[in-house]
Amino acid sequence: MLKMKKVSSKESKGVGLAIIDLLEDWKSYLKTITVDNEKSLQTTLR
Repeated sequence: MLKMKKVSSKESKGVGLAIIDLLEDWKSYLKTITVDNEKSLQTTLR
């Protein structure tokens, strides 16, 4: 499954609201979500 939405900036509030909006149809199936920031993973692997 891939869901995408264009956001005006990378600020956490706007991104969080976009995620909530995209997952609204799945709300009854979800208990938690985990998000990984790719940059943090790259830093860990260096």
